[in-house]
Amino acid sequence: MSHVWRAVPLIAALVLTASCSSGGSPAGESEAETPAQDVASADAEPGTDAGGIARATGEAVAPAAGLPVVTLAEDGTPSIEVPTGAEPPAELTVQTLIKGDGAEVGEGAEVSVQYAGWLWDGTEFDSSWSRGGVPLDARLASGELIEGWVQGLVGQTVRSQVMLIIPPELGYGEADMGTIPPNSTLIFVVDILSAS
Repeated sequence: MSHVWRAVPLIAALVLTASCSSGGSPAGESEAETPAQDVASADAEPGTDAGGIARATGEAVAPAAGLPVVTLAEDGTPSIEVPTGAEPPAELTVQTLIKGDGAEVGEGAEVSVQYAGWLWDGTEFDSSWSRGGVPLDARLASGELIEGWVQGLVGQTVRSQVMLIIPPELGYGEADMGTIPPNSTLIFVVDILSAS
């Protein structure tokens, strides 16, 4: 299930989340509700792997020391390793990993993204990659996505890959989201595929 969209009963500031008792995306959709987008093709397009899965393209950016280490599988699927003994940052941390050459993403844009999300202890709770690489389509706006996504992705460029480390108050706060316990710091790796 998805965990990025918010539910009014869970946190008054955000409005769109489905029940997330078994996992989820930043948008709060269940797997069955995730918008399908046909990204597979016989010949890989730029920004896709040989299987047609869309992913970030551009120039690699060296991350700051002390942040979780992101490793990409051949198909672009990210995994992370949190440094032993590292404490989660108290503020939103935004680290570009791949700088895309597309247009800048503005607040309110309709975005299509690949993403994976982990708790600070490294436990993965959701991933579009694990659902066949079907991107999440959502509006990048307060009240529709968790605030950490809005603040962290506005100003990024299309085709970029960004790591977001989101403190509880910009994520789900005290809400129990099933696989996301209350007051959790969240880590997301987000590939911005398009924005309009």
